[in-house]
Amino acid sequence: MEKLVIEAIKLAKLDADAVEYTMEPNDVSSVCALAIKRISPLLRRKNITISKNLPQGITMLCDKSWLCEAVENILKNSADHSECTEMTADITDDPVMVKIILSDNGKGIPQEDIPKLFERFSSKSRDTTMYSSGLGMSIAQKIVRAHGGDILVYSEPDKGTRFEFVFIK
Repeated sequence: MEKLVIEAIKLAKLDADAVEYTMEPNDVSSVCALAIKRISPLLRRKNITISKNLPQGITMLCDKSWLCEAVENILKNSADHSECTEMTADITDDPVMVKIILSDNGKGIPQEDIPKLFERFSSKSRDTTMYSSGLGMSIAQKIVRAHGGDILVYSEPDKGTRFEFVFIK
């Protein structure tokens, strides 16, 4: 219950634009590496391997702590709901945009559920052994949008899901 209240307060602050972001140039690979480190006990417990392609030197103006939380929320959601055995974390950079790409090889998300993914309390999981407030995806989307980006979702049944954080330069 405590975690639910904390996340609900966090989402309320994000909704009210009451969060003061510390926007500084940060290496995107360090943001993703920190999120992976924080989520690694869950990945080990669920026997999920994660491959990384996180080239250093790709920087963007962001609040490292908040963007790390957004990445961590997506990874946790995949670990908890996708029934995956493998995940990947990639960063791409071109003259137009920076992308953080988080993929899994899980069961996929039905196309009709994708538009509802970022709604509050939209968790469809029946797993009672894990904690899920149903707020993590909404929080991730709010954070990414506050950084001038958006989250794109691609999924195929039995092939997995890919989340792309897209930040236009």
